[in-house]
Amino acid sequence: MSLKVLCLHGCCQNGEAIAHYMKNLIKICESLANIDFVFLDAQYDHSVKGRHWFPEQLEIEKIGKIAISDVTWGPTLDYVEEAITTQQPDVVIGFSQGANVLDTYLSKKDSYGIKRAVLFSGYSLMDDERKPRDLPVLVVHGTNDEVVPFELYPRYPHTRLIEHTKGHALPSSKPVLREIAKFIVGV
Repeated sequence: MSLKVLCLHGCCQNGEAIAHYMKNLIKICESLANIDFVFLDAQYDHSVKGRHWFPEQLEIEKIGKIAISDVTWGPTLDYVEEAITTQQPDVVIGFSQGANVLDTYLSKKDSYGIKRAVLFSGYSLMDDERKPRDLPVLVVHGTNDEVVPFELYPRYPHTRLIEHTKGHALPSSKPVLREIAKFIVGV
């Protein structure tokens, strides 16, 4: 039996880019389990490069100040929900804006059998009506992230936090990647 992982990239990226950034983590995961990674492309073209998740392009200086009511999130969450119901992943991963989309999805929609989530360099939209999730969530965030400040990382009842010093990026230390891989695989 194979474990399926659905991955959401950051703003100005695409599925191919996040697959490239995750290549060392993927190798470690594949050494631990039979695993299938699926990389979802966001549905909107970005004016600079790559793609982005919400109809309006992200203004970096507004991260941490954006209320859920300020974002047209319905079509994006419907798009992600279709991917989740079609792919039926065991684990979902998001990086940066992809982590924000995943965090918003988890706070608004059903989890459809998702067993674990990993949020890299993510943040939450300001929202007083978040659904509490009893789902193991691994948050991986740079303490010196200049794009998404460390204090904005999403919090869940069962949050496990891994801090690193790589800024707004995935960590590269093999011991840290091994720890993340073990969480993904569930060992």
